[in-house]
Order: sequence, then C-alpha cells, then structure tokens
Amino acid sequence: AQEDPYRIDLEGNLIKQVGNKVFKEVTVAGHKFIVEFLAEHGLTPQGIRRFWLHQANARMNAMILKLAFGHEVDHDR
Repeated sequence: AQEDPYRIDLEGNLIKQVGNKVFKEVTVAGHKFIVEFLAEHGLTPQGIRRFWLHQANARMNAMILKLAFGHEVDHDR
C-alpha cells in the first residue's frame, strides 16, 4: 500500500503549551519589543495614541501595555 503524502504522523510532533508560561513569556517579550522599537525611533509608549496588538487574549494585551507604560492604561489606548 502506498503511503498517503498528506498524512502527518502526530507521534512526537505535537506542541504542548502551558498557558501561564506562555502568558509570562509573551507579555515580557511583547512589552520589551514595543518599548525598544519605539526608543529606536525616539518615541515612548506615552507618545503613541493607540496600539493595535495582534493577540486574541485581551488579558495578555492589557498586561503588555501595562508593562510598557508602567501602569494600567485605558482600553481606548
């Protein structure tokens, strides 16, 4: 029998994520990227009127902005 070229063997190929660990890593990396990118262009988070973060987790978005600003920010930001 010919092997199906579109079949993926899942054994050993599954990614397991630990939610709290992902949250911590993404929020730290996300806010660091924002702050460093803005600094390279002579800007600060406070100088930006609105942020669009590509993350479906609202709690994670709020934490990224809190870390970038150093305090809670309005959701309209």
